[in-house]
Amino acid sequence: MRLKRTAVTAAMCLWCASPWAQQPGTLTLEEAITRVIARHPDLARSRYSREGARAEVDEAAQRPEFRAGIESENWPGTGSKSGPGEAQVTLSLASVLELGGKRAARVHF
Repeated sequence: MRLKRTAVTAAMCLWCASPWAQQPGTLTLEEAITRVIARHPDLARSRYSREGARAEVDEAAQRPEFRAGIESENWPGTGSKSGPGEAQVTLSLASVLELGGKRAARVHF
């Protein structure tokens, strides 16, 4: 009697659950990942970690910057050396020279 009752209960459960088990369409991997991230926000942090890593690679791929400068000396001057005629002006342009594929090594670690 107990076996019969268990069998009937199991059959009813299977019959009631069959509409959910027969949903049309297939689930792609991309949809599954999207659903998991939507239901588990802690996993969404991985997206930001990937974006941060990409930004670091982009930054490492940049060429060294050029720096321009201007400096003036003795402009006001003193005594017989006063006035703008005795001023000294220095213009500078600087950058780092990278040799041996260092930029490529930074990007392709």
